[in-house]
Amino acid sequence: MKVYEYKAFPNPWRVRIALAEKGLIDRVEFVQVDVPNGAHKQPEFLAKNPACNELARELQFCRMIFLR
Repeated sequence: MKVYEYKAFPNPWRVRIALAEKGLIDRVEFVQVDVPNGAHKQPEFLAKNPACNELARELQFCRMIFLR
């Protein structure tokens, strides 16, 4: 699983805590998205997350899940 995040925001930390509590943190790839500089509005990221304002998770068996 891939989690697209910006570490300075609180919700990615909550996801990391939940994954750590379940012992799954080592099975996740965290991809940093530079939100303050607009990386979430670049075409390559918009192709994955058209809403561009939500935390995104990419799973092996489906395309994307958006977390609010």
